[in-house]
Amino acid sequence: MLNMRRRQFITLLGGAAITWPLAGSTQQPGRPVIGFLASGSADSFAIFVDAFKQGMRDNGMVDDRDYVLDLRFADGDYGRFPTLAAEVTQLKPAAIIVTTISAARAAQRASATIPIVMTGLIDPVGLGLIASLARPGGNTTGLANMAQDVMPKLVEILRAALPTINLIAILFNPTNPANRELMSRESPAQASSIGVTIRPVEFKGAGELDAISRRLRSSPPRGAHRHVRCHSLRPA
Repeated sequence: MLNMRRRQFITLLGGAAITWPLAGSTQQPGRPVIGFLASGSADSFAIFVDAFKQGMRDNGMVDDRDYVLDLRFADGDYGRFPTLAAEVTQLKPAAIIVTTISAARAAQRASATIPIVMTGLIDPVGLGLIASLARPGGNTTGLANMAQDVMPKLVEILRAALPTINLIAILFNPTNPANRELMSRESPAQASSIGVTIRPVEFKGAGELDAISRRLRSSPPRGAHRHVRCHSLRPA
């Protein structure tokens, strides 16, 4: 199920909205609620939300007619997810869409029965969200993001494109457990094997990007060649 294509994913969620009717909600009688827990802001997720609604329309389901999309944004503050998850479960939604590890964990703690649909999370098996890719188990399913496999290859590509590079700065969100894992294990190990050092740089939001870029350019680590490249792991 984790490898389903986009249309199959939308079909699954549309089926969930039909199969699990909204019970006990006085807010939107007769229409199932689909919860949506996002790490960023309404502006940053607008494209994703629009694509989701279009996919649902492609499968015959229109927002505010056939279902209600309950959008909740953490605005970069991952500590808000337990509260947001508790609020959305009070609506007895047909399913909860989660866009980051912290949102998934909060939703799992809030309910063991409401279907939780991942939108492409990093290493959900290694982080204990699901039992396996083939048989996720529990009430969580969706799509896996294989960034833990892709990141080492990106390091190799950078080294091939810039043979003299010996330092790569990687911007990562420290509140994202998957980002911490990549910084502590996969990326540094792969980089070291080809003579490159990884410099993890904490990055909590787009507002910090300019300041971080200036700092990296003005004070590269001692002994580094002049080539410093930055790759950003999304704050999700």
